[in-house]
Amino acid sequence: LGASGRAAARLALARGAAAVIGLDRRTDAKALEDDPSIWDGLPEPTSAPSLASRLSTHLGPHPLPLLLSAALVVLSPGVPVSEPTIAQAISQGVPMLSELAFAYDCLPAGLPIAAVTGTNGKSTVATFAGQILESIGIHTFVGGNLGTPLSLAALDFVTSQHGRAGSSKPIQAAVVEVSSYQMELPGRFRPKAAVILNLTPDHLERHGSMASYGAAKCRLFARMEEPDIAVIPSDDPLLERLAGEAGGHPSMAWLGRLPGCCVDHAERSALLQLPCSRSDASSGDAGGCAFPAPLTLDLSPLGAVGRHNAENAAVAALLCLALGLEGSGVSLEGVQSAVKVLRPPPHRMELVVVDDQDRSWINDSKATQRGSINGWDSRAGRGIYGCDSIRGDC
Repeated sequence: LGASGRAAARLALARGAAAVIGLDRRTDAKALEDDPSIWDGLPEPTSAPSLASRLSTHLGPHPLPLLLSAALVVLSPGVPVSEPTIAQAISQGVPMLSELAFAYDCLPAGLPIAAVTGTNGKSTVATFAGQILESIGIHTFVGGNLGTPLSLAALDFVTSQHGRAGSSKPIQAAVVEVSSYQMELPGRFRPKAAVILNLTPDHLERHGSMASYGAAKCRLFARMEEPDIAVIPSDDPLLERLAGEAGGHPSMAWLGRLPGCCVDHAERSALLQLPCSRSDASSGDAGGCAFPAPLTLDLSPLGAVGRHNAENAAVAALLCLALGLEGSGVSLEGVQSAVKVLRPPPHRMELVVVDDQDRSWINDSKATQRGSINGWDSRAGRGIYGCDSIRGDC
């Protein structure tokens, strides 16, 4: 019953669930019915006793009979589907969704969604994409695995439909950071544009192998169909194979070649090109593409340091262009004007101070693996890193 579990409980109440039961193995976890924030945006339990009676909490081991009696089980990312009680419930036909998939089912049909996953960089790319869209004037939800659970965006829509106060301005697009855990039960989740930034060893204690880890990431594409756009690295044969086996049929783009995005670090620029659909390609009609020719994005105004942030900005720009929001001003010109305002999330290449010996002190404390410090390769001079050689973390 962390942030995503509590958000899902609120959403279930708002949708009119007959009973909402929170489960948490921790015996000291705060019960849902003792959490006043559960009722934010909902009728107060004092004025709606029937609503309060629909909410309860079970602390301790997950009881199988309770799971078997559920109409739907919503799993938080921290609960693996391989947990014996969960696996047994699934095998007996209990419907289960990740919190992300549960929230998606409550969002308006047609809401443009960009999804970002990968071992490293996903929070920064999601943040950059949200900043680009907001700079253009598109009110954008940014969250998911990062920060705010998607259930809270869905809750805003549901409560607005029922005449209660939602956000002051309706959400026009969503940028969702997605973890491999959330893709264990993807449900009907279908983004308009999605990217897997990279795949390096991580979370193998849960997934068991790189192939299983990559397959979980590629479930992001399982429901996508043309003209949806999926983006993967051009130099990862495993991801390319797994993406092809995921079951969806999106138009493909690439990191490192076109169609997709290619960054020229020497020129501080990037080429961006959206793919044509297969039907356009087979007919030889490039006119069906939103952007049939490569576009050049000037990255020189980018304030974020590191080669990886230039790449992150280019990917974010490509995702924004792939959402099909040209009529709302999402053009190369709009994206270009936003480059100068891009700022990474906290603890990611944050300049703390330049001292009197011209040394830059940078907070990159979220770089907890070897793969995530590759951006430092482009920094001149000597660097000091803190690493855990036992776990291989840096």
